[in-house]
Parts: sequence; C-alpha cells; structure tokens
Amino acid sequence: MAEAVVIRAHVADSKLRDLVRYLESSDRDVLIAADETRTPWPDGLGRKVSLTRETIESLGLPFESSYLWMLGDYALYGCRNAVPNFDFYWLIEQDVAIRYTEALEFFKIFDGAQEDLIAPELGRVDRSWWTWTETMEPFVGRTWRCFFPVTRLSGRAIDYLFHRRKSVFSHIAATRDKTGTVLRIPNDEAFVASELCEAGFLCRDINDFNERIYCTDTFRFRRPFPAGFLDVMAADRRIYHPVLGNDCFLSALIERFTFLSSKPDPQRLIAECDYGEFGPLRNIVADQFGAAAVDALRSRCPLLAEAGW
Repeated sequence: MAEAVVIRAHVADSKLRDLVRYLESSDRDVLIAADETRTPWPDGLGRKVSLTRETIESLGLPFESSYLWMLGDYALYGCRNAVPNFDFYWLIEQDVAIRYTEALEFFKIFDGAQEDLIAPELGRVDRSWWTWTETMEPFVGRTWRCFFPVTRLSGRAIDYLFHRRKSVFSHIAATRDKTGTVLRIPNDEAFVASELCEAGFLCRDINDFNERIYCTDTFRFRRPFPAGFLDVMAADRRIYHPVLGNDCFLSALIERFTFLSSKPDPQRLIAECDYGEFGPLRNIVADQFGAAAVDALRSRCPLLAEAGW
C-alpha cells in the first residue's frame, strides 16, 4: 500500500523545511504542492509539484487567484497528475504541527486503513451551515463537511473528485449562461466530504482510529498557536492548527482583532481569546512575547479589555 504525503504550501520558510524533514523521517514520499503563482520557489526545500495558473489550466481546470486557497483539492489533482503511482495521499497544510515524537508513530495509527477519505470533523450538516449547504445542494442530496488541514484520500477518490470538480464548474457556467444565476463554488471541505460520502466512498473521521488525535482546543480555523509555544511542550500525540511563526502569529492576531473591533463583536472576541485547556490567549502572548506585546495588542484593539486583557 503505497502512501505519499503532500504538504500544501504557500510560503517557503524555515518552518516548512522543518515540517518536510519531520515527515520524511517516516520513510514516506513527501511532495510539496507549492503555490508559485507569485514567485518561483527556491531549490532545496524538497520534492516540489508546482501549482501555477499554467499547471492548473493544463489539467482542464479553471483558475482564479483565490482557488489555491479556497480549493485545497486542487493540490491533490496536481500531485496525483505528477506522481500517480500511490494508493493514498495525505494532504497536510504547512501551518499544521503533528505532535508525535516520531512522524512514523502518527502514520502507524492508520496502517492497513482502506478508507477513501480520512479527515477531522467529518459529518453531515443542515442548513444552519449555509456556507456549505448553499454551495452543495445543487449537486448532491445531502451536504457533508470536514476540516481540511490534515486529510488522507485514496487515489481513486482523487480521480473521482477531479472529474466531479470539472462537472461542477461546467454546471455553474451552464446555469449562468442559461438563467443568469451565478452559483457559488463549493469550497474544498464541503465538496470533498459531500461528493465522496454521497457517492458511497468509505469515509471516516480521523479520531475514529482508537486515538483522539484532535480536539477543539488544538485544531481550529481560528485561534492560532505560536510555534515557540509548542516547541517547549512535550509531544502529546495530537495535531495542532494553525501554528504560525512568532512574527506571523502576532501579525495574524492584529489583523483578526482589528477586524473584530470593526464590527464590533465582543462575544466573538471573547470566544477567540479562550484557548480552553491552554488558558487565556493573553497569558500565551505574555509568556511568549512579554508584557509589552500584550500592551501593544491592547492598544491596537481596545475591545480586548472586554476579553480580560
């Protein structure tokens, strides 16, 4: 059972280099699905599959500047086309931390697993999840979702999704030309989960393999962790997302807090400052960057006072 690991990457940095080395220690083939739409990547980071307008359009898929962010399945199509000789492909985003002493310990959990899709937060959703249901209802009977930063797909599932993604774009274009209605493009998490689950592929949550690999305190869309915070922790056999370099972490907080202050949305801000078992975000910032960083963030976002800052 041949298995490759695809790192979906947008920035060539030292954190990516460390992730490549860590994953290569598992004796798996590691591919970097490199977004080169802005600039070519330097050599020496690892085995690269270039993702550009030209490489995407050569597959017969449409390209817009947002697609390599919104449609993570594009990385899988590019890698499957470039290296088709694997039975399964892990897709791991570069802002993920796999907190196992050895990478092989993580992959051994799934030895022998034949599922076509393994992903976190896999499940059906109703119309309260309108972002997903609105985009998928024209194409499937029921809508499913998953969380995409760490997923594994079979080669046959990727092949099926590749043809379905083309069909979805064709339907969107035909609907626009015939009726003037512009349907929204399904994102990766709704599209992959819904298409595979509704077509009868074998799909399973990543926590259903006798180990609790993720939880809401460690694995979210929001609430980033600074890499230095995890570096001093013992390996706890869990996955973390998003994990950012220290400079990127503070910049991400400023951008997010500025956005929430413009609403204003104090309850949401309070929720995003609650890091569960790790305590308040304020304490993490103080421990990692000092009191001056706390004061700087508070000055940029006065609303933080309502979140205990």
